[in-house]
Amino acid sequence: MHFRKSLFLVAYDLRGKPEEQYQELSSKLKSLGAIHVQESVWALRSNRSALLLRRMLSGYIEKGDRLLVARIHGWSSKNGLTKIRNV
Repeated sequence: MHFRKSLFLVAYDLRGKPEEQYQELSSKLKSLGAIHVQESVWALRSNRSALLLRRMLSGYIEKGDRLLVARIHGWSSKNGLTKIRNV
């Protein structure tokens, strides 16, 4: 039986250091198959839960940073998020 992967958006607010110093976070997201869709927003498909993905990514941010992992069922955008179709 084949299960379709869910679509997730990952957003973060990096308050500790300049974003350039968070290369490990970007590398981890890329290793999960995520694509960068806006400045601090990524999209990915996964069989994992939002909670598990958040736990996996939490080690790459610092205290005071913010991280959101949300499973989405539908979306609409203007000027930019068409790349999500390719995830």
